[in-house]
Amino acid sequence: MPILDKTKIISRISCLKLSAVKHPMRASTGLSTNLVNQKVFNPVSDALFNKVRVYCFIMSTKDEKEGVSRHVHATWAKRCNKHVFVTANEASGLPSLDFGLNQTRDNLYLMIENTLKHIYDNELENYDFFLKADYDAYVVMENLRFMLLPYDPDNAYHFGCRFKHKGKLYMSGGAGYVFSREAIRRMAEHGFSKRPECNKSDRPGEDVEIAQCAAAVNVTAVDIRDRLGRHKMLPDKPTAHLTPQPLYWGFNISFVHKYSHGEQALNEYMISFHHVDTNMMYVLDSMFYKFRRVSLMDITQVDQFDNEDDLIDSLKALSIENLIAYPKY
Repeated sequence: MPILDKTKIISRISCLKLSAVKHPMRASTGLSTNLVNQKVFNPVSDALFNKVRVYCFIMSTKDEKEGVSRHVHATWAKRCNKHVFVTANEASGLPSLDFGLNQTRDNLYLMIENTLKHIYDNELENYDFFLKADYDAYVVMENLRFMLLPYDPDNAYHFGCRFKHKGKLYMSGGAGYVFSREAIRRMAEHGFSKRPECNKSDRPGEDVEIAQCAAAVNVTAVDIRDRLGRHKMLPDKPTAHLTPQPLYWGFNISFVHKYSHGEQALNEYMISFHHVDTNMMYVLDSMFYKFRRVSLMDITQVDQFDNEDDLIDSLKALSIENLIAYPKY
């Protein structure tokens, strides 16, 4: 994928951020949240929604997790291009896939395998990327699409928070992980039931198992950190990563890349957190989508790009600038 002209990039990013100001408004009136969303955030959200199509499958159960799943359904999951729960009770009205498996941790890999096979058979060409998330994860879908924007879904990619366990590398299941369309194609056609690395084993956790299967069919594991080494998908709740407290010892053991506790470890375009309870789910949703600091947006009108393609080009350029490395094909 060619890198865009630098001068054009800087010009468009500047326009995207603030510079295209036309008509000053009275400071006393300001822009309402709805108007700011309409003029500033919604064009970006809509363009990314149309350009980077993400199918989300969220691990749940028919019993105690279903109540939590309702809150996932009411908050971030509605911003997926399509989302399903694996599995929800039919009476709940939640979109669901049910493979008739006993819903135990031991069967989690089989549930993932069956979901990916279902995607291959029914959904593969309808979407570009496929997110696996837990029922207690929170995902900022715009930031996920923004991170994925420079990548071609017809190349084989696996994205997430890079972990290690006894020499095996994998993407943390708690933080959520993403497969490109080609990655799922390879696992379905050349992995499941065909390679020993793709068979259920005694490896500790579905995230370890699915990573070994993906690697066996030459799916590239992508380092999604930014150029300062800051993380975008994290395996614990915001309070665990942000509040002043001793670093959890397991992070030093599990993270492949150096992790330093506190806000300096997090990228501005955070994508996901894990172990998010129901109350925090709504708090995060409001913090990301309703509340904001007072800024120049409140006293100015921000111009729009001429068309959505120009907006996507600028977002792609900005996304590339925010990657630690970018593979070229």
